[in-house]
Amino acid sequence: MSRTNQLSITAQIALVLGSVLFFSIIMTLVGFLAANQERQKIAAFVSEPVVVTGTITSKRIDSVRPTAGGIWVYWLDVAFRTEDRSTRNQSTQVANSIFDRLQVGGPVKVTYVRSKPEWFYVPGDEPTERSVSMSVGMQKYGTIAGIVSALGLIGMLFKGRGGGTPADGIPAPRLPTSAPARPMSSQSRANFGNRRMGN
Repeated sequence: MSRTNQLSITAQIALVLGSVLFFSIIMTLVGFLAANQERQKIAAFVSEPVVVTGTITSKRIDSVRPTAGGIWVYWLDVAFRTEDRSTRNQSTQVANSIFDRLQVGGPVKVTYVRSKPEWFYVPGDEPTERSVSMSVGMQKYGTIAGIVSALGLIGMLFKGRGGGTPADGIPAPRLPTSAPARPMSSQSRANFGNRRMGN
């Protein structure tokens, strides 16, 4: 019967720290990109907004975690016509209060960016500094978690190189030490080299 190889406590800690570092890097990048895009949207809606009347073509709810206390995401499918007479059909994620207020087939005011019609919002879903601060918070906590986990991995690396208990948790065996040399007695030294003569 083969024995299953189990990771040592040190290896398990290193694996957890590595996973935390990986996901914290992703969180930091996502937070940075989201905050940057929200700032760009806010500036674009101020500089070149276009307001038109669109139509709610569909509504749907997605379950991110289909368990008790799961997360529900509310989507609206909106169709609107831009200044160049092209019709756009796009989806937008909204709060449940906006979702409940609008009906399929009903009109809705749509504000979009003239140079980027894919950037649009319906009333109540305007990008604000609050959404920017949420993304910045994600970036901040991701950075902190990344720094802490990276320092933990570096500390474990230096500890492993500095000796002590090895990574597998088994202490290094002690090398046998040679016994100290026994001193020769003075009598033996005095008789050394003298031949014992018989009677």
